[in-house]
Amino acid sequence: MLIKNFQAGTIQDALSLVRKEFGHEAVILKTDIIKDNGRRLFSVTAAKDFQNDSVVATEVVTPAVIPVKQPRPASFPVVPSLAAQQQPQKPADSGSGKGRLESAILDVMLPELLTGEIKRYYLALRINEVESDLALKICRRLQQSKTPSRDYLARIIHEMTAKQASFPENEKNIVFVGPCGSGKSSLLAKFAAELVFNRKRQVTLSTLDCFRPGAEQEVSSVADVLSIAQDDGNGNGKRPRANSSCHLVDTTGLVVGDEESFADLQTSLEKIRGRYTVLVLSLTTSWKNNRRFLDHCLPLGIDAITLTQLDLAQSCGAIVNIAAHDYPPIIGVSESRLPTGSVTPFDARRYLDKLIGDDNG
Repeated sequence: MLIKNFQAGTIQDALSLVRKEFGHEAVILKTDIIKDNGRRLFSVTAAKDFQNDSVVATEVVTPAVIPVKQPRPASFPVVPSLAAQQQPQKPADSGSGKGRLESAILDVMLPELLTGEIKRYYLALRINEVESDLALKICRRLQQSKTPSRDYLARIIHEMTAKQASFPENEKNIVFVGPCGSGKSSLLAKFAAELVFNRKRQVTLSTLDCFRPGAEQEVSSVADVLSIAQDDGNGNGKRPRANSSCHLVDTTGLVVGDEESFADLQTSLEKIRGRYTVLVLSLTTSWKNNRRFLDHCLPLGIDAITLTQLDLAQSCGAIVNIAAHDYPPIIGVSESRLPTGSVTPFDARRYLDKLIGDDNG
């Protein structure tokens, strides 16, 4: 392993030295700000692995006109290291060289932009997968307030995520798409129960999932429990289908890279007139992978998004990220995959513990 300390007048220049020497495989070990004759220097200590781990070398790279100074120990942990400690099941989220360099930049900026408890809120938002620039924006707004507090932070996030889609009770055809295991079938059951019992709508069910064993039987069971019609997708239902009914359609789970299955599903969806397409994503999946699925599914004509399995998720930063960007609106959040659960609008004030942790840290 080769370890080097890079120093420059700006953090961008220091990180450029890291990229030039080590490439994107560099591991950022420590960042710091040091003083040299009244000048401020940015110090970045990085490492690069070699196949022969028995070889260890150290070297210091500095600008020619700047004498080498021993950097002070970092006053706070680097975000990826803290995230890795708290979320060992998601090492891929901070594994890229680009992600490490971005976190290093924000770690250096953090002491100068944020103070006190607000700095802890920033780190907590990052650990819970809120994107770095968005977390910084939230915390700077909090710092500018007259009464920065946990309640005011919840209010800021609530305002940012307030633009949500209403429940599509007047749609004729609602189609659920998403990756395998995201909870499409259980969400179909919840929508059906909501429409039948609370919205007093007539409902029919069908599935386009020809791959998963038992998919049709699962939809049939829901139809029997709710005493509603099941359709084979071609208008041939087990019970008469009313003209004013709402038709709910389950689909095959998507896999990024499986272009053939994606094309087949796209062709099937084009045959459904006036469809309302709901993308279903699980909060137990990392934001990095959910973002890949989201971008992959947008060509299907997504009208709204629903997040599932909030009860099993360690964080819900994905909701804040989706709401802050130009993605389709969120209908709501499903707290559980159990069919008896419900879909409710996301309220950051209610779920703040999954964004910044509880009061005990």
